[in-house]
Amino acid sequence: MHDSQLRQHGGTRALTRGGARLAGGMTLCAAAVAGIAGGALTGYMRLVALSRPLDTAPWQALVTAHGLVMLFFAAIPALIGGIGMLALPGILGTRDIAFPRLAVAAAALQGLATALALAALAAPGAAVESAAATTLGSFALHLSGIAMLGLAAVAITSILTHRAPDRRLSEMPVLGWALLSANAMVLMSMPVLAAAIVHLGGPVTQPGLGWVFGHPAILMVVLPALGLAAQGIEAETGRPLAGRRTVAATMLAATGIGFFVWAGRLFSEGLGPDALAPWLGALCIGGPVLAVLLAALRSLRHGPGSGWSVALTLLMAAGLTGTVALALAGREVTGLMHQTIGLGAAFAVMAVLNARLGPAAGRLGRGQFALMAAGAVLLLTAEIFGLGRMTTAGALLCLAGAALAVPLILRLAGARTR
Repeated sequence: MHDSQLRQHGGTRALTRGGARLAGGMTLCAAAVAGIAGGALTGYMRLVALSRPLDTAPWQALVTAHGLVMLFFAAIPALIGGIGMLALPGILGTRDIAFPRLAVAAAALQGLATALALAALAAPGAAVESAAATTLGSFALHLSGIAMLGLAAVAITSILTHRAPDRRLSEMPVLGWALLSANAMVLMSMPVLAAAIVHLGGPVTQPGLGWVFGHPAILMVVLPALGLAAQGIEAETGRPLAGRRTVAATMLAATGIGFFVWAGRLFSEGLGPDALAPWLGALCIGGPVLAVLLAALRSLRHGPGSGWSVALTLLMAAGLTGTVALALAGREVTGLMHQTIGLGAAFAVMAVLNARLGPAAGRLGRGQFALMAAGAVLLLTAEIFGLGRMTTAGALLCLAGAALAVPLILRLAGARTR
């Protein structure tokens, strides 16, 4: 065999054996870039909100673009395609995943979609919804949807058919069930997103897209975040999560019932704002959140749990309770739901990072937890009680805590090279 053939064979074998690591790493890097851009945009928006009126067309375009970047290019790819793909081999007890080449190709496509989305933000006239920004944004969302469909197909196939012989499906950890449920929602709802983009004529100009896709997006972020919280509690207590099968059943039920109820109302009510959307969202995530919270309380009797995991579970429960309370009072709940989803995704990612570092996180990790926990309390309190300036303070605290992820990542990279 010639040298070129040997190199090609070796590269193919490395790709086949490291598909999960490569695809997950690529997706996580793209999500990190999108998250940094979205975080910078958040800080800018909070500062603008202190000095300018917020009912102008440029402001609405900015809010919509920020939401799309943080949801479709940061939160969902990071949890499902990044951390989820990296965790699958350990969950399944295998060296790699099914269809590793497809996973790597989908991750590369997600990176391209992220680049196009950021180009749309930087395009001339983006604040006034120019044709160039709208076209780039629409194309980026289409590419991201295709990439996430590929990653979802790989994850579902791996979970159902690529497990080790001694790994029974019924004994899979909660994180595995969370990934299965979230990827099933991706597989069912992403084609609807593509049709909605075509029908609406461009995501940047139509905030109504949030009404179309807000319900499935909640489950795509909340379920993996809850799975990571459960995984952290299991790792800290050294025991399987109490009521693990019940938690898994509620996640599957939330996915199935949530999709069919959402799809039914979408076809019956159309693409406009839906007054029942907050109630449907709270109903679907309420079961998994309550199940994980009760299971965590039962498990924590056997030992202390990770602060990140416990805080993430309590955050989800508080956000859900606040959403129901605001809906009962007839007030707007969209902001609180978005804050809860965004904070849940951020806490889940930081929980994984600090768990990988362990004691090496040190004071830096504790400082990051203190900043983000304080910011989350301020954000949720401000959203529930309508305290605008406190919202800005909470967002800036969370951004400061998230920025500490950079030195933590450098510390982790240094530890791995030694």
